[in-house]
Amino acid sequence: MSELEAPLPGEVSLSTIGLTRELARGGLGVIREVRPRPGLGDRPLVFKRFHDPAAVDWAALRALVEWRRSLKQGDRRRVDRELTWPLAVVGGETGPLGFLMYRVSSDFEASVRTPSGGSRSVVREAQYLMVNSPRAARLGIGEPSDAQRLELIWRLVDLIAFLHDRQIVVGDLSTRNVLWSELDSRIVLVDCDSMILGGVGSPHPPAVTVDWDDPALAVPAASSDIYKLALFVVRTLGRSFQIRSSDEVIAALDSTARTLLERSLCSDPGHRPPAQAWAAWASVRRAARSSRATVIDAI
Repeated sequence: MSELEAPLPGEVSLSTIGLTRELARGGLGVIREVRPRPGLGDRPLVFKRFHDPAAVDWAALRALVEWRRSLKQGDRRRVDRELTWPLAVVGGETGPLGFLMYRVSSDFEASVRTPSGGSRSVVREAQYLMVNSPRAARLGIGEPSDAQRLELIWRLVDLIAFLHDRQIVVGDLSTRNVLWSELDSRIVLVDCDSMILGGVGSPHPPAVTVDWDDPALAVPAASSDIYKLALFVVRTLGRSFQIRSSDEVIAALDSTARTLLERSLCSDPGHRPPAQAWAAWASVRRAARSSRATVIDAI
């Protein structure tokens, strides 16, 4: 077990953690920095406090906490590296209030230009992959190459397959909850407290980001994750928020990927491929690129 898990068996009291500045505010809650304290481990923590704790399914949230704790060390490390997973429920005098999670590394932050000519720090959400070159230049944000975009896609594919293998549905997969690093093409999924653990459900009612809906399904399911994964692929390669077809990115894809996209974007959820089919494609393409790089190095 990690340092965090021993002192925090699943639920801690608000009075035992020191809070500092507010880092972010969203529709469900406020995220605040947790002051480093003995027994909390070395990795920075944050506290997400819900606006309306009474609206949260706490049994489902505790199930997410316990699911992570039940994992083997290797899987738990991957969860901690690629997901902002709930680590421990935080309770107060009136009952549970929110939860602790690891803070996202500064590697996933970027500086963008404002209309006034200044700059501000933002988390590097997937939306910054889906802008055209002129807008990227105006924002002053790095524009990944096609090879980097494919690596980001492959990593997201692998992570979705990892979650689906463990009966977890992402649900609200969109530009807002996929973060990426410019230096090494890593990804992190945020808002994990909205994910759905098989047989338990989500701590929150289903949420859908505008323009990231699945026309065939109103309720989140593994097949709707696949549809939204396909949207991520075409919009990342096509540098556009609106694309819902593979037509504009066919030239950048091999025949296997084109087939996967066509099936993933179809109106029949039952015809959509499993995440493992996407993961198999990613594995083959990554191996092929690695092999080409090895040949070039040898030359």
